[in-house]
Amino acid sequence: AIGIVENMSYYACPNCHHEADIFGHGGGERLATQLDVPFLGRLPIYQPIREGGDTGVPIVISEPGSVAGRAFMVVAERTAAQVSIAAFKAIEANKGKIPLIQVR
Repeated sequence: AIGIVENMSYYACPNCHHEADIFGHGGGERLATQLDVPFLGRLPIYQPIREGGDTGVPIVISEPGSVAGRAFMVVAERTAAQVSIAAFKAIEANKGKIPLIQVR
């Protein structure tokens, strides 16, 4: 596994930008620790995320500086880092050869 992302982790008010942990806090981190995988981040419940999905404009484009936009970038950066680490380990395990995985 690449890691754990805690989706709908907290509510981010689009008006006042207050964050509320309506489902509790820390569950994703605890699960990542239990499974011994990296915790990649928390993504909020934020109406503009859904609206952007409906219109095809991601939150990282429409509101890159918002709490949600920054959260998605953190998750993307941490995911990319974990993919890079996994690729390095796979190459190292195959004595410098890049392993090919057949996809169907």
